[in-house]
Amino acid sequence: MRRPILLLWLAALVAGPIARAAEPSAHAAALEAQGAARRRLGDAAGALEAYRQAVRAAPERAEPRAAMGELLLAAGSAADAAEAFAVAARLSPELAPAWCGLAVAARRAGEAGRAAEAGRRCTGLRPDDAAAWRALAEALRDAGDAAGAVRAREAELRLAEAGGAPAAELEATRAALAADRAAAEAPASGDGLEPPPPNAAAVAKLAQGDRAFTAGEYRAALFAYQDAVYLDPGSAPARVKLGRAYLALRYAEQALAQAEQALALDPSSADARRLAVEAGGAPPPGAPAPSAGSAPATTDAAPSAPQP
Repeated sequence: MRRPILLLWLAALVAGPIARAAEPSAHAAALEAQGAARRRLGDAAGALEAYRQAVRAAPERAEPRAAMGELLLAAGSAADAAEAFAVAARLSPELAPAWCGLAVAARRAGEAGRAAEAGRRCTGLRPDDAAAWRALAEALRDAGDAAGAVRAREAELRLAEAGGAPAAELEATRAALAADRAAAEAPASGDGLEPPPPNAAAVAKLAQGDRAFTAGEYRAALFAYQDAVYLDPGSAPARVKLGRAYLALRYAEQALAQAEQALALDPSSADARRLAVEAGGAPPPGAPAPSAGSAPATTDAAPSAPQP
């Protein structure tokens, strides 16, 4: 799928920016509406196919491409999502969801520089959106601009406080800001220093995901757990939680992949074995799985410390 998306992006690049996307035809509009309806029903595969058809019917439209990017990102296809968002942003440079989505997707695809640039465009279009500044902060952190990450995180916190964000969200943002400040103040070289402490930012993301999962907000939990795994890829418990979120959203294949990676990290993990069973993998180990209404339980309270 990436090749057609890339070709469309190159075509848009050659053609130059489109100031305003044309109104969709009745057929294209119906396909977009179908995609939105299927998405609300939890039919991610059906929604993605409807949006793909909408793109074929109206290739100049940015909105269905941005919607495709959101679905691909939720499914764990960060690189494909980034390309979909990039084309949407090129077609409609003022479409904030395209730039904000690109900031998140590119970062998860390992393109920190591209993510940071998209994050700047995102905050330029949404200067009063705490989530936009969060995306920029995390992109700058991964790009190695610790000071810039602190400034963006401070802006996120100010907006979240002014907007009356829930206490739990504010707590997570403050924890992330503390981690960013610690990174900005850390020595450039780790030679001769003690091993780093547990990844505070990953711990904060896991807590954020747990709160969302318990509230039944599985998509929000998924994004938080994805960030936790990105921050600490060696944490088996974090991967189990991510797998649980995938399973709650009916992404069994992705859930099984996370269970297998968790077992590779910790072969003794009963939680990972239970997840694998429910996702259609290994034989049941005999222990019941956590209920869908509570945060995914793990045997470890926090992710492992980053390895040198």
